[in-house]
Amino acid sequence: LSTFSKKKSYSCFHDTSNLTLLQEWKKKNNPCFLTTLVSETELKEEPLIEYCIPLFLQLSLLCKDNRTEIRYHALNSLQRSLLSQPLLALRPESWVIIFDKVIFPLLDDILAKLSEDQSLSRDIVEETRYRAQQILVKTFLLHMSKICKCNNFDALWLKILHYIQKYMSADNSQFLAEAVTESLKNILLVMYANDLLKPLDSNSEQKQVEFWNLSWNAIDEFCPHIKPDFLAKVSGNKTISPSLHNSPKLEH
Repeated sequence: LSTFSKKKSYSCFHDTSNLTLLQEWKKKNNPCFLTTLVSETELKEEPLIEYCIPLFLQLSLLCKDNRTEIRYHALNSLQRSLLSQPLLALRPESWVIIFDKVIFPLLDDILAKLSEDQSLSRDIVEETRYRAQQILVKTFLLHMSKICKCNNFDALWLKILHYIQKYMSADNSQFLAEAVTESLKNILLVMYANDLLKPLDSNSEQKQVEFWNLSWNAIDEFCPHIKPDFLAKVSGNKTISPSLHNSPKLEH
């Protein structure tokens, strides 16, 4: 952990020294700890995740560091790692594990920890939370076409909406409310562009109807004004060009 924290740039999967460090870390720690997070079958079918999970968990610890600079660097590093080229090869089920074991717990911890730390200014708290929710959003957007193929995609999607809602309403922050709302709008447009969330018509299949209703029943509970805006943008066969990188880049 200290080795990673001293690195100025975390090129997690493009630097073979990091894999060596992970191998050494595994030897020094309980070799069975991964089986409490990932099944042995999953480890056999997806060897890369054996290296991903320990690295992401260690970076997650740094994302909650009391020092703002370290926290920002770690959040940046984790985002870069999750968006890195080698991870495009992961199976859909492996992404469900990463969301459940890494991303969602991190979002919970950042909400709770920053609420308890009275020494941090409101601006720093908002910025940290903004960076954290961008990890969720950008990871989902980049890997959506693969993630949607997993058997329990509907459940994962509802969890994502749950965390969007939590961050949208965190501490009554207008900045976060506006930023997260824009992120949600972009997610919905990307889902539309990928034929995942299409307005219903007489040709809609039952699965499409169920997913449409599932999505909007959840969204309408915390962001009811977004549906008319979405329908207006996708109606009339207009060209939709949602951005995968619509938010400010994280600073080094």
